[in-house]
Amino acid sequence: MKFSENVQQINESETFAFFAKMKAKIRQGADVIPLVAGELDYTTPPSISKGAIEAIDEGFTKYTVNSGILELRESICQKLQKDNSLIYQPDQILVSNGVKQSLFNILFALCGKGDEVIILAPYWPSYPSMVKMTGATPVYVDTSDTEFRPSIERFKNAITDRTKMVIINSPNNPTGIVYKKETLTTIAEIVKEHDLWLMSDEIYEKIIFAPAVHYTPSQLIPEIHDKTIVVNGFSKSYAMTGWRVGYAAGPEELIKKAGVVQSHTTSNVCSIAQKAALKALDNGDDFVNQILPDLKEQYTYTTEFLHSIPGIKTTDPSGAFYFFFPVHNYIKKKFKGKVIENTTELADYLMDEHNVALVPGVAFGTPGYLRLSYTVKLERLKIGLEKIKAGLLALE
Repeated sequence: MKFSENVQQINESETFAFFAKMKAKIRQGADVIPLVAGELDYTTPPSISKGAIEAIDEGFTKYTVNSGILELRESICQKLQKDNSLIYQPDQILVSNGVKQSLFNILFALCGKGDEVIILAPYWPSYPSMVKMTGATPVYVDTSDTEFRPSIERFKNAITDRTKMVIINSPNNPTGIVYKKETLTTIAEIVKEHDLWLMSDEIYEKIIFAPAVHYTPSQLIPEIHDKTIVVNGFSKSYAMTGWRVGYAAGPEELIKKAGVVQSHTTSNVCSIAQKAALKALDNGDDFVNQILPDLKEQYTYTTEFLHSIPGIKTTDPSGAFYFFFPVHNYIKKKFKGKVIENTTELADYLMDEHNVALVPGVAFGTPGYLRLSYTVKLERLKIGLEKIKAGLLALE
């Protein structure tokens, strides 16, 4: 079968591929410890679900305006002002089916053939695929040898006369790194100097551990406000991954064009989910404050445990809920005579032989690493970490 040139440039998300493989093994009866998924091990808070239930009871089940109901966009504006010191109007907000769609809408509206988009590696797997789907070219800036923080010199060298946009993600998936104020200020100044667009993916904004502080680049250099798109959503902080609600905030003209893209693909976000998102903005931070101590305990335990495994040295995160740790010392080792050639084979081995699921670093553009999500409850996390250690030490 002949497929389009566009679709031949992209592959299935490897995070979802490993998630599907894990689910298949669980359906077969295996007790796999799931350290793969980028979601909290909690159900959506009842106070948020109540908004959806009320919407159903009240018959709020019809189409809404494409950009999202006005009260939700107004509430997002209030959130951006309160949390990020950013001023937006409702016409500068586009509510979409998750941050993934928010990102794609903006990229499709701005980028095309001949354009380049700078992406810091390791990166969330969908960034480069989305860029390729627009016809533009992803340009990678490696941070694996600079403790996952961008080298400013390397970043500057990546800029050409074709550079259209820079995408940053802090707190970061897969590393959990929170970019420092000084780093973000410098990046913002460079973006301003070269008149580039800046996409700031802030979906993990509220999952952060002191003393780290989250900043939006345009908060630090206000002159780039009109060339910055802030994307955020409800999935990670409020245990709402299945509800699929995200948003983009940016210049009205761009948001309108991104809305045109959305109008021809999905149109509005589910009306019921929008009402739930409104409740999340009203009272969801109570839930975040409630779960952060548990996440911090899981983070601390994981840090200490990984440090105890021979040959594992981590760059400890301060946000999101991931560890991205190097396993170079375990590549080319053998199990039952078979050589483990790369991290994909290592992740397969750990799942097949030790019933613990992680994502290989190649999915994030950085071979030689594994990503671990520590969101499962501590008792299960401890079992999973022991399985990782046993699996690695069993290699010869």
